[in-house]
Amino acid sequence: MSFWLKNLKPGRAEIRFPKFQLRKSCSLKSLLRSSGVSSVFSNSADSSGVSPRTVRLVKALQEVSLEVDETMSEDRGISDVTLDFSVPPRVTFDRPFLLIIYDELTRFILLMGKITNPKDI
Repeated sequence: MSFWLKNLKPGRAEIRFPKFQLRKSCSLKSLLRSSGVSSVFSNSADSSGVSPRTVRLVKALQEVSLEVDETMSEDRGISDVTLDFSVPPRVTFDRPFLLIIYDELTRFILLMGKITNPKDI
């Protein structure tokens, strides 16, 4: 990942994705416990800020979903347009590919997925 980030260069390209959906759900219980957040899963959890009764967490689930369709999007509301008469290169994702959504501010990978056969989607 660090290699790809170091070699990114700004530019223009026409990018064509196939229509696809990625969905993943996973339990965060073991991750939270290993991070030191284990008391919320016990009967002695301090839930005084949430409820007057004793509350404990039974499950901690996360679900991620990404949907991409083939419709073209247009920028709207742009008042300052730069005319560029050069033709941008076209990148068509018609073979297996990895998809990574990365947050530059936190430097975290938010989503990683693999499309094995885009023509079957």
